[in-house]
Amino acid sequence: MRVTRELAVAVSPGALWALLWDVPRMVACVPGCVEAREVEAHRRYAARLTQKVGPISLSVPLDVEVTEVEPERRLALQARGRDPLVGAEIVMRVTLDLDARDGESVLRIDAEGRVLGTLGALGHGAIQRKAEESVDEFGARLREAARGNLCRCTGYKKLVDAIVACGAAPGGDGVSGPGPLRVVGQSVRRVDALEKVTGRARYVTDLELPGMLHAMLVRSPYA
Repeated sequence: MRVTRELAVAVSPGALWALLWDVPRMVACVPGCVEAREVEAHRRYAARLTQKVGPISLSVPLDVEVTEVEPERRLALQARGRDPLVGAEIVMRVTLDLDARDGESVLRIDAEGRVLGTLGALGHGAIQRKAEESVDEFGARLREAARGNLCRCTGYKKLVDAIVACGAAPGGDGVSGPGPLRVVGQSVRRVDALEKVTGRARYVTDLELPGMLHAMLVRSPYA
């Protein structure tokens, strides 16, 4: 069976790349993956996959090997495992290609696998459908996980969405049209960029722009 998908993820390729290497968060993104640990840094991992395909429930320990790495562009891996209780073996290869488009990432997924033993009796159609469902669910979870990043590299996507939504609400002022410093989410030139890249600046400079909304966080020393 083979499944290919292409999806847009609203973060930079750098941020998405970092997410793909975050083992705990990837465990939450992969349907049926209940645990994973690093055996050899960025080379080998041990994981466990639990799935139900038709009437058969599986719990497969997987040996996962990274086979190709091109930073922020391609990640390829292969996994193999066997459930001795039901006599089923899984062999899969997954390639993830990243690209940038319109300020976000495009992820191309190419997943190919073979199922041996008991599962083979279910037929190609049932296994193919399960594989497609799993890849689609992975894509949906990955998008949601990426939206949870609130670091600078993501462009503060959730914050921008919230500001735009407030402006569109009844009684809101709306989002301003084009103009200097008047477009929500538009990048502005860093006035301290040269100091940062040359190392002359020791601290990040706070920027205060006309019409900027400020928030203050007060924390009790006794909390």
